[in-house]
Amino acid sequence: MSTSLLQVEIQEQAPEISKPPSAVSGAVFGLFSCAARIAFASFLLLTSAYCLLVWVPFSYFGFIHNPLLNWLPAFVRWHGAIYGLLVAWIAVTLRPELRNGRTRKGAAGFIALNAAVAVYLITTGALGSLQLDIRSYVWSMMSLLPLLWLAALDLSAGNWRLGKLEAPDFGRTTVAAVTVSLAFAAVSWLRAAEQGSRLSPAIALRGLAASLCFHLVIFNALGLLLLVAWAASERLPRSQAVYFGFGGVLAWVLLVQGLRTMVLPAISFAGMQAAIYAGVVSFAIVMFAVSFGMKLRAALPGTRPSGLQIAPRMVLIGGILLCAYAIPAALARTDWDFVLQRVAVIAVWLLAMMG
Repeated sequence: MSTSLLQVEIQEQAPEISKPPSAVSGAVFGLFSCAARIAFASFLLLTSAYCLLVWVPFSYFGFIHNPLLNWLPAFVRWHGAIYGLLVAWIAVTLRPELRNGRTRKGAAGFIALNAAVAVYLITTGALGSLQLDIRSYVWSMMSLLPLLWLAALDLSAGNWRLGKLEAPDFGRTTVAAVTVSLAFAAVSWLRAAEQGSRLSPAIALRGLAASLCFHLVIFNALGLLLLVAWAASERLPRSQAVYFGFGGVLAWVLLVQGLRTMVLPAISFAGMQAAIYAGVVSFAIVMFAVSFGMKLRAALPGTRPSGLQIAPRMVLIGGILLCAYAIPAALARTDWDFVLQRVAVIAVWLLAMMG
């Protein structure tokens, strides 16, 4: 009898002894790491854009030499200090990579080299010394290397899995198109009301119908392309990996074309150099998005309550509305040729497709 009682007692205590670290603390650290990566990527992309604007004569004299944004001189002045703080933030999140034998050297090298770069930027003010020469163009792409390095670290850490991908369907692309159309329509009506102008119901409905048709065609064309790729990849070995790779290549191509046709021409930047820049920036964005998605999935595993499954989509819809309203409102007075608002449109489309 005493032996049985002892076995029962051991069985009751065993789960407590072998319990893994708190899932909540792991999720908090994962979200902390994801926030650091968003801040780091945004900073590097802004740095890249600034270097490019210095290189292009049109934007240099119209935007850099006489800053249209009040915060731009402060960004240049404190660029090195901000970079140092972001590197320190990233270094804190790389503790798992420093313990991992496969990524220890890469993580240590990333921290050491970028800390040295931060010291150099602080002591020399390198960003503010850029001039209208080829160095600015080169640095517009070189400044994205830390982002690619970080993405490679996250992907090689081995703490993510591709998992089973869902087949594309027109329902999702249709919902994305309707969401974006309604978001832009709501923002348009709200801004008209703020400015004291009234849109007649007929004009508002025609605008909504045109926007809805446009977005339905664009988004469902992408859905059709993904559906064809899914059917083709099903006939190949490792079909999930093939389809995932095709999606990455498609995202890269679309980003390159978006930058070349919508953004870069607005600053009179075209030709081979523009194509190279668009390709490099798009590659960095896609790599970061893939590694960030994997890290976010690891931080928020699929075993969540049903209420928490709805929360990310609500946040996504809120982000779409915020981008659609706040970005044009903030940039309207200083955005020549609507270049930054075009970037905002691309961001809203990407957010919608992610949903």
